[in-house]
Amino acid sequence: MGNVKFYGDATVNESQPKKSMWVVNPEMADEFEAPEPYQRFMKILVDHEVFEDAPLCMALVTYPPGAKCPPHSHEEAVEIYYVLEGRLVATVQQKPHYVEKGQLIYIPHGKEHYAQNREDRVCRFMAIHVPGVDDVAEVRQEWTNISHGAKKEEEPYA
Repeated sequence: MGNVKFYGDATVNESQPKKSMWVVNPEMADEFEAPEPYQRFMKILVDHEVFEDAPLCMALVTYPPGAKCPPHSHEEAVEIYYVLEGRLVATVQQKPHYVEKGQLIYIPHGKEHYAQNREDRVCRFMAIHVPGVDDVAEVRQEWTNISHGAKKEEEPYA
């Protein structure tokens, strides 16, 4: 068959496949825990630190029951929450929106918003900012890395 082009890869020869530098394994990414009183967890999957030319930020976020973030806005970026598990309440401009598993909410730039888990089960969602925001760099600096510094057998970004 000769050469085959894969999404995210350069053209590679089938007989000598190469690892893609664009494949991210969330299980291997460092996990950060927010300080009290806003206990929540984040795995940063895409930002300028992971991929130098990334035009966005994307994180896998976990909210235990009762967790929320403080109200905030992004003057230059839109934010999208895509719910993977549970139900998220995203309050935008003081109006709550209930976002179920498999649904997303698009939050325009400049709109004050916050997210919370009002359920008695975990809520997991993808948080995406376009363009990327400095908030993700703050997570690395101000939140606790709970990955325990254990040496991982694989790199999270192959």
